[in-house]
Amino acid sequence: VEHNGSNGYVEIPHDDDFLIDEGAISLWVYLDDLSGRQELFSKDSSGYDTGGHITIYANGNDVELRFQSTNTSYSLDSGDALSATTWHHVAFTFGPAGMRLYVDGSLVDSDSYTGGMGTSSGAVGNYEPIALGANTWQSGNLTIMSLQSYLDGRLDDVRIYDQQLSAAQVAAVFTSGAAATSAGRRASARSARC
Repeated sequence: VEHNGSNGYVEIPHDDDFLIDEGAISLWVYLDDLSGRQELFSKDSSGYDTGGHITIYANGNDVELRFQSTNTSYSLDSGDALSATTWHHVAFTFGPAGMRLYVDGSLVDSDSYTGGMGTSSGAVGNYEPIALGANTWQSGNLTIMSLQSYLDGRLDDVRIYDQQLSAAQVAAVFTSGAAATSAGRRASARSARC
């Protein structure tokens, strides 16, 4: 999906299948430019609420991530990992092995926190809807409004896994998807705009 940087986003309603205590989020992103903060994936709302809130975003050429329990925010930061007008693979894994952030198949940051989006977050877990291409962490409960920090670029092949992927599995997902960064992926992204 191509995002216009000003008001486009994709909303995915909550499903109880997302209440996982270990898992992974994987996506491909193409940034038209590196200016400012641009949201990739947000299943979040204002406050800690029932735990398990997550937002993944680009901040300049960094991938940054905030993951919450019922009373603490945990952060990961890739450092200078992104380039404009280039497809990048981003993967976040969580669960018993802790939090792990990967860019283009390489581990870039980690934390020992072992909670997830379900009850391991400290309460019943994250019932918020998902927004792709916009931030929901200032929204009310169980809604994506109000949105901010829209993506100027493209997202492709967004996945949620119900197991914590190993480094080798993340590398395999990156390698298998890297071939699709050819003109075929760019052409298919143009067909869906928001």
